[in-house]
Amino acid sequence: MHTDISGYTTADLLQLSRAKDRNDLAYRALWAVFKRWDDGIDLSLLIDLIDSEVVSDRLRASYYLYEVSPRFDSVKDAVLKLADDVLAGCRRAFVGYLIDSGWYDDTAAEGLVHCINDFDLRVRLKAIDWAIFTTDERFEDLSRRVAADFDVPCRNRWPERFKKRGVAALTIARRVRDGESVADISATTPGEDGFTFEHLSVFERHYRRERARRLEEQSPPEAG
Repeated sequence: MHTDISGYTTADLLQLSRAKDRNDLAYRALWAVFKRWDDGIDLSLLIDLIDSEVVSDRLRASYYLYEVSPRFDSVKDAVLKLADDVLAGCRRAFVGYLIDSGWYDDTAAEGLVHCINDFDLRVRLKAIDWAIFTTDERFEDLSRRVAADFDVPCRNRWPERFKKRGVAALTIARRVRDGESVADISATTPGEDGFTFEHLSVFERHYRRERARRLEEQSPPEAG
């Protein structure tokens, strides 16, 4: 018989979800929390984890953001801080949140420029995924921002070699968006980390389906 958890506070549900044996009750408690956050309930608990100085809290929040992407300004303000977090997993979760939530504005774009220039390959790959799946308008906007950032005199935060990686990442994303095969892009892109193309190869079918969907949306309706 299942324990009725509907009357538990969100804080209590979070505590239940952290059971070391990951039992059924812990699983149901966590998904009950996600449902509440999706509905905008008790978001302060998620924000506190994102804002925490405790590494394990921020990593836990990053995991949660892959499962729930509440579209509320209070959460966005907190998530934006992850773009500059010292933990690569947190920076990657920031990009994942942009992909899942559809959030894109000037502040989100600024964080995304950082992530596509990132020295950590996993963060950069997540930003490439964003660039492949996003709309044409947003892709061109980010491209302009990255190009403008590249022209700014080098800052301590982003050495020149990382800025070049950001430009290269967008070039790869554009070629995938244009329908080139990952194998062809890999063969003509010397110096790129091989893991980049291993990652892209795994998801190539998804990219092709996304491209087909975009082209279909852009096609004018047939005359009746």
